[in-house]
Order: sequence, then structure tokens, then C-alpha cells
Amino acid sequence: MKKLIKKIIQNRFKEKSIKRQILHSFMFLICFLTITPICVLILSGYQTIKYDKIITNVSRANNLAQIVRTEIPDEIWKIVAGYKTFYEGDQYLLLKQTRKGIQGIQDSSKNQKNVQLLAVANRALDTLEKYINMLCTQIEEDSSVLENEAVLEEIRSVAALVDDLFQDYIVSEIEYAAIANETLKQTTQTISILLAVVLIISVGFALLERYRLSEKIRTAIQKLELFSTRIASGELNAQPESSNIDEFLSLTENLNTMGEKIQQLIDTNILEQKNLQKAQMQTLQAQITPHFLYNTLDTIVWLAEAGQRKEVVELAKAFASFFRISLSRGQDWITVGEEIAHIKSYLTVQEIRYRDILNYEIICDEKLYEYPILKLILQPLVENALYHGIKKRRGRGKLTVLVEKKDKFIHFSVHDNGNGMTEERLNEVLQELATDSLQTEKRSVYGLYNVNKRLCLYYNEESTLHIKSTAQKGTTVCFSVPAEYKIQSENYPEGYRKNV
Repeated sequence: MKKLIKKIIQNRFKEKSIKRQILHSFMFLICFLTITPICVLILSGYQTIKYDKIITNVSRANNLAQIVRTEIPDEIWKIVAGYKTFYEGDQYLLLKQTRKGIQGIQDSSKNQKNVQLLAVANRALDTLEKYINMLCTQIEEDSSVLENEAVLEEIRSVAALVDDLFQDYIVSEIEYAAIANETLKQTTQTISILLAVVLIISVGFALLERYRLSEKIRTAIQKLELFSTRIASGELNAQPESSNIDEFLSLTENLNTMGEKIQQLIDTNILEQKNLQKAQMQTLQAQITPHFLYNTLDTIVWLAEAGQRKEVVELAKAFASFFRISLSRGQDWITVGEEIAHIKSYLTVQEIRYRDILNYEIICDEKLYEYPILKLILQPLVENALYHGIKKRRGRGKLTVLVEKKDKFIHFSVHDNGNGMTEERLNEVLQELATDSLQTEKRSVYGLYNVNKRLCLYYNEESTLHIKSTAQKGTTVCFSVPAEYKIQSENYPEGYRKNV
């Protein structure tokens, strides 16, 4: 135990870890505070057991004296008086019980003087037994009553002698108990003083350790505070002072790493912003493709030449609305109502061109029109459904756009009953959406990838595209965005009343 305490004290001053220093101090206090009470308990327990044995022996000796003084003579008198036969009496049982009791007291007694007294009492019991045997012989020989009474008196005399020996033993044990009690008092006083000293030393050690550790921690914190201030002021490449505490050394390294990570995040954010702007430009350019522009203008000319004035006006208005919302004054966010108006304008244009194969339905609660959404999100999905689903189907197809609120999210889905995809093709599409390394222009699902990437950048991973498709049955593309605050706009679908 001494070696353990010495080792703890030596390691305490060498250790740089606060955790280990506290552990060593705690172990020292535990050892110091544990050893003393254990010694106290052992010492006081020993004295208590010793005192308890003395009291127990006195009680047992008193009971044995009662047997010898009263019970054995009474039992012999009943035999002599004719109330019992000799063999009906319990005299031998009482003698055996007395001898056994004397032996037990001798085994537990530590006082040699008292052990000798008990040995004399045991020999006196032998004499008592001799007279009892003599009485047995006389009774068997039909001796006179006077002879039997004479033996009875001898038995009473010997019993009185044994009783006196027991009383001497009791007196001696009581005196021994008094000495033990005085020793116990002195031991208790010594223990009280020792516990007080241990308490004072422990409190002093704890206060000293608290001051030493608090000063050490305060110095390390000041260094970290200075270092964090430099990082906060923009010195992301600042180098911290070395710490003499392991925990703070790790924290310092983490702060230094954090500064490097922040710098990397800044650089990454700049790159992401450039990529986002590039994606927005690519989306806008995809919508203003010469193919779509030429075909729409050709359709307008064809309708005008056919004298279909109403269709020309409707198509021109839809075409103008489509590009007005696409540009949206350079803003990144528009309302759900504007996005619905955008795809409605697009489908109006395409419905006139593909009137033989295209039916469409837009389902959206007008209460959702004022929620914000990232612009140009639905149109690429509708275009993908039209060109890769409806056009490849034999006969007329239907395209359904569903917008609904689920809990705290707005759920968007675009479904077509077109040609659909096989499981292998669907896995290829999903793989392309999840891969960043592939060049954008080489992707077969460029529009879907663009939308998915923008959703990840503006929202989070939960807002990515989910695609379900079955060959010859159709395809569903859906996503969800948070239902945040409402905004107002001038570009709602026709028939919608603003400020409702």
C-alpha cells in the first residue's frame, strides 16, 4: 500500500493530463481516507468482540452456577426423598451439561487465571460425580435413609464449593471486563484524534490540489482564448502556443484543424456557388434551346396562317409567361403558384403542338400557392416526362402534376403513363443522379441531374429526387421541400385570386 501511494504521488507531478492528475489525486485521497477507517474498524471491532466474549462468558458461568447450586442438589434430594428413582433423575445429564459449558468457557477465555479457576471447578465436578455414584451404590444396597442423607449433605457441600468457584470466576471476569472497557475508551479517544487529523490533512490536500489544477487550467484557457480570438478575427492560419495539458493540447489541435476546415469550407462554398450559378445558367439555356424556340414560333405562324386567332393569342401569352417566370428578375426563389403557372405555360405550348398524344392535369391546392420554392424545379421534370415517357407511348398519354402538403413538407410529383423504364435502366438513371464525377453534358438524364443537384445544394439530402418506374406502365418522379413562410407574387395561374 505504501508503494502504491508513493507511485501515485510521483506520477501526479509528472502527468500532463488533467484527467489523470485528478484520477491520481482522487486515488491518493481514497487510499488515505480508506486505510484509516479500515484500521479503526479492525481495532474497534477487535475490542468490541473481546468485550462481548467476556460478557457472554460471565452469563454462561452464572447459568452453570445456578445448575450446580440448585438444580443438581434438588434432583438428588428428590431421589433420597423417594420422589424419583435414581435412574429417573437428571443428575448425570446436568453434570454433562455443566462440564460442556465449562469447556466452552475455557476455549473462549483469554485470562489464564480464570482458566485455572474453571479447571478447579471441573475437578470439583469429578468429586461431585463420585458422591453421586456413591449414592447410587447405597440405594442399590438398600442402605438406611440416614446414610443416604449423609451423602446428600456431601453433595450439597461440593456443589456449594463449585458454585463459589463459579462466583470467583465471574468476579474475575468482571474485573477483566472493566480493564477491557477502559482500554476501549482510550482506543476510542485515539481513533477520534486520528480521524480528525486525517480529515484536516484530506481537506488541506483537496484545497491545495484544487488551487494547483485551477491555475494550470486557467493558464491553458487563456492561451486557447487568445488563439480562438485570432481565429475569430480572420487569422485562420494562426498557430497556437503549445499547452502543458494533454486535454487542452488536443483541443488546441482541434481548433487549429477547425481553422483549416473553415478555410476549406470557404473555398468549397465559393466553388459551389460558381457551380450553382453554372447550373442555373445551364437550366435557363436548356429552356431557351433553339429547337424549342423555333418549333413554338413555327406553331404560332402556322396557327396565324390557319386563321386560328384565339389559339395564337393563347399560345403567345403562354410563351411569354413561360420566359417571364424563367427569368424572374434574376431571383432564385419564386412561389409555388408561379412554378405552377410556369409549367402550365409550358404544357399549354406543348399541348397545342402535341394535341394528338398529350393530356395533362395539374392538381394543387390554392392554399399552397404562396409558399416559396426554388425556381425552375418542376419544368425539367415535366419536360422529361413528355419527351421520355408520353412521346414514346403508342396513342394518347396523360401527364399528371400533383402538389400536396404532408405534415411540414410540400410534396411534388410528376407522373406519366408513358413507356416507363426497365429495372436495369432505372438503376442506371439512379446511378447517374448519385454520381458527381461524370461530366454533365455526357449524362443521359441531364435535366433530372440538374434538378437533383440544385435540390441538394439549396435544401438537404432529404429533398433529393425519388423515381419509381415500371416498363410499359409509366414513371413517377417526386420530391419534398419544407413548407416555410408564405410570400406574395404577381405571376399566379389564371383564375387564382391573390391575397386569399
